[in-house]
Amino acid sequence: MSKILILGHKGKIGKSLVKALSNENFTEVITYEGYLDGNSFKEFLVVNSDITCIVNTISKFRGTNTEIFKSNTQSVDILMQSLVEIDISPKIIHFSSAGVYSSTREPKDENSEISPATYYLLCKSIADRMLEYYRSEFDITIVRPGSVFGEEINDGFIYNMEKSVIETGTLTLVGSADKTRSILHVEYLLSFIVKIIKENLHLDVINLSTQTITLQEFIEFLQTRYPNSEVLKKEDLADNDKLSHMSINNTLARSILEIKDSFMLKI
Repeated sequence: MSKILILGHKGKIGKSLVKALSNENFTEVITYEGYLDGNSFKEFLVVNSDITCIVNTISKFRGTNTEIFKSNTQSVDILMQSLVEIDISPKIIHFSSAGVYSSTREPKDENSEISPATYYLLCKSIADRMLEYYRSEFDITIVRPGSVFGEEINDGFIYNMEKSVIETGTLTLVGSADKTRSILHVEYLLSFIVKIIKENLHLDVINLSTQTITLQEFIEFLQTRYPNSEVLKKEDLADNDKLSHMSINNTLARSILEIKDSFMLKI
C-alpha cells in the first residue's frame, strides 16, 4: 500500500486531494499540521520514513512578501533539505502554476521561457528551479495547472468572475476580449494526480488544462447564465495580462486519462 503525505491539506486543492486519495484502496493518506519549520517536520518524517509519495500543494497567493515567500519557496527548500538529511527518497509531486511563463499573447508550453510577472509567481518559479537541482536524487513531477474551478473551489479566475456577476451584476473586462485563459476542472486535476501515483508515472514538468477559452467566450457564457449582467470595459493593459498556457504535454495527459465532457464549460 502506498503511503501518501499531502502538504497544504487545508487549502482548496489539498483538501480535495485528501478526499480523492482517501477513496482509493491503494493509499494511506497522512497530513502534516503547521508550517515546515525544519526540526518538527524532520521529526515527523523520521516517524513516517515509509512515505512513498509527497504531494506538495502548499501555496499562498495573497499576503505580505514574507508570507508569500515562506509558503511558496522556503517550504520547498525545507522539504528537500529535510528529505536529504533523513535520507529518504519518496516521489515528489509539486504544484506550481501555469502563470510562471512570460506575459505575451502567444500560447505557452513546457519549453517556453519562464518570466513571472508577480512576486507570487516569482516565488513559484524559484521553487521550480530549486526542485530541478534535486532531480538526480528524486523522482519529481512539477504540475503547472491552469485556473482551477469546480465544486468547493472558492477562489480563482472563474469563481471570482462569476462571483462578481452575482454580487454586483457587472463583469469588468481589462484589456482585449480575445485574450485566452487556460482552465482546469478540479475533478480532472485530482484524477490525473491519482493516476500519476497509482501507475507510478515519471513526468518532469506538465501543464494541465481541460480547455482554453477567450475572455469574450467566457463573458458570453456568463451572460447566458446571468442575462441581466453588464460588462464594463477598462483600458487595454496587455502587458499585465494573465494569459493562456497551452501544453505540449496535454496530448500526453489526455492519452493517459480520458477527459469527461462534464469537466468542460459548455460554451
